[in-house]
Amino acid sequence: MDMGFSGRTVVVTGATSGIGREVARLLLAEGAKLGFCSRSADKVKAARDQFIEEFPYAEIYAAPCNVLNPDAINAFASDVERALGAASVLVNNAGQGRLSTFETTTDEDWES
Repeated sequence: MDMGFSGRTVVVTGATSGIGREVARLLLAEGAKLGFCSRSADKVKAARDQFIEEFPYAEIYAAPCNVLNPDAINAFASDVERALGAASVLVNNAGQGRLSTFETTTDEDWES
């Protein structure tokens, strides 16, 4: 199946397990250049190693990144662009959340 991702830079957050990992694998199989992140450096390395084993000629940039931290996001995006070129697609799959009720959620929580 050709989904039109060949040679395009695609970023997937939360790509070290579950749906995000499978999306990343599909994109690599389609020939995309993949930038991906997750909070855990160990999980990022393990996923990267597996992707490289499965797709030895793929262009991959992988790094830990906490997507709740705007500075970390900006640094990751800049690093992806330097390594792979400007991203064409973002798959925002990172599983982040806060445990609170609507009444106890602050404005700062909504904005972060």
